[in-house]
Amino acid sequence: MKYIILVITTFVLSILFLSCEKPDEEAPTVTILSLQENDVVFEIVIISCVATDNEAVEKVELWLDGEYSGISDNTEPYKLEWNTTNYENVSYIVTVRVYDVNNNISDSNPIRVILSNNFNEPVADFIVSPESGDRNTMFNFDASQCIDSEDAIEELLVRWDWTNDGSWDTDYSSTKITTHQYSLNGVYTIKLEVKNTGEKTNFTTRSISVLNNEPIISSVMIIPNSVSPSGVATVTVSATDGDNDALTYSYVPNGGTITGTDSFVNWIAPTNAGLYSVMITVTDNYGGQDTRSGNLTVTDSPAVPTTTTSTILVKTEPDLRAAVQVEYAYIIIENNITLTTSSNYKLAEGVIINGNGRNYGDGGKIFYANGIISSGAFFEMGKNSEIWGIRLIGDNSSDSKGINVYNKNNVKIKNCEIVGFGNYAIGFGGNTSSTYKKGYISSNYIHDNQQSPYGYGIVINRNSEVYINNNKFKNNRHHVTSRDLKNSSDIDYLGVRYEASYNTILANTDNEDAHFDVHGNDSYGACGIRFLWDNGQAGSWIKIHHNQFLGNNEVHVLIRGVPVSTVSSGGGYRIYNNNFGPNKYRIMTCDNFLLPLTNVAAFFTDPNLVNGDNFNTYVTMDENY
Repeated sequence: MKYIILVITTFVLSILFLSCEKPDEEAPTVTILSLQENDVVFEIVIISCVATDNEAVEKVELWLDGEYSGISDNTEPYKLEWNTTNYENVSYIVTVRVYDVNNNISDSNPIRVILSNNFNEPVADFIVSPESGDRNTMFNFDASQCIDSEDAIEELLVRWDWTNDGSWDTDYSSTKITTHQYSLNGVYTIKLEVKNTGEKTNFTTRSISVLNNEPIISSVMIIPNSVSPSGVATVTVSATDGDNDALTYSYVPNGGTITGTDSFVNWIAPTNAGLYSVMITVTDNYGGQDTRSGNLTVTDSPAVPTTTTSTILVKTEPDLRAAVQVEYAYIIIENNITLTTSSNYKLAEGVIINGNGRNYGDGGKIFYANGIISSGAFFEMGKNSEIWGIRLIGDNSSDSKGINVYNKNNVKIKNCEIVGFGNYAIGFGGNTSSTYKKGYISSNYIHDNQQSPYGYGIVINRNSEVYINNNKFKNNRHHVTSRDLKNSSDIDYLGVRYEASYNTILANTDNEDAHFDVHGNDSYGACGIRFLWDNGQAGSWIKIHHNQFLGNNEVHVLIRGVPVSTVSSGGGYRIYNNNFGPNKYRIMTCDNFLLPLTNVAAFFTDPNLVNGDNFNTYVTMDENY
């Protein structure tokens, strides 16, 4: 009995020992002995190799260019017989794969060989790097792997067909290394032909992939992100494409309406309050896409717009109107835009519109201002607002107006071209306060604003103080006109002020009206009839200096009234250092007397003005030429 128990115990322990033995996971090794890198081979190739394993080797296999050749050997010494006569004369990557009895696998180091079964022909071969890329990739091609049984590599000539379309893209050349870039996506087969000195040729092909870079949406900005029912928000999408493809934009909101199809659109909110979203898809020319969503809250109470510090790019008229309504602080104009006459474009405090024009509007984006806005000018400026570098082009409609500054301070208009308005290009007025409202007009080209009885380049009314510097004027009925539209009830009326300096007044070709027209408070616009109670008041002070007048037979400055204060008290008209061109008698008073520049003792003789006032009490003219 004890013997039986001992036998059983021994058997069980043996089973447990065997079951706990670790399986063989050690890979075999194999080394090719009979080939070297870049060997030229032909006909029957015997590939000798040595294979080892910690237990036993089962077999070795021949692999060519990563594919099993069907050739194997399972006995030592291991030899693989490769019959190359049915293979193309190109290079091959030779690898031997070894298996052990436990199905562990290992590969030898790869060896490149060149097959040449025709000794009169060279062998064509090349390397391409990288094997895939995009339209920005410069692919490198190296044909220095070509070989010939007699000619040195330097004597071989090569040529390339980048798309294997049967038309060679290069001539024969001894240069073996070159580059090429593809402008379209796709899979391309490249053909290389090599020629030796015996005029024998051979060719080979390889394929590469030129992939599409899909667009990427980097941001979606919805401003404001909360609006009242039927309110308007702007959706701005920033997207890039690695291939610089043209992008198209589509918008699918779950409420409301999208107007526009570009990267900047308007979202008209639905009529019901709630949280809404829009799905945005950006697509390139090859169908590559990216999607992103944005949210908009519609509230029951009206949204109150506030001026932001945001910058926005504007391409269409709805974009411009929405940007003005939302009160972006900095509005950049990217396309020419046709304005509408439904209502003014009213700029909030501190808003800047930039059309990217240089001096005199050169290169700036165009606003086409056709027709008339019944409520005033196309643009109504806000306090501290500015317009830069636009070309504002009217259609000469009677009484049309370009830019109006109504009772707003510190307004700037620069680097613009403003043309074609029947009433005025730029107008200042509406100030009934006891302090001046200032404006700055610089480096603009203001021309062809002609409709009689208006046709002003710049018109300045009421308590405005305007600085007009470095502009060009041409073909306005009056380039600058000022007028004290004083009412009998105006107690704190100060009078107009302006300074015009370093401007160029080009020759008018359409009329000969005065360039600078200084009105008094007259009722008919002529020099005769005036309200006697204010003695024809015509401004507080006006400075006209360092300007160049290029016209002939034109009145440069026409004075139609008396300034509020005298020169000695800091007021009056100061006209100095101007180049009046060939006409030296171009200062005219209300009695149509052409005043020589040397005459400082002339008098105002209009009976409705203050009689007996000496001219130089109110006017100084020094060093004009």
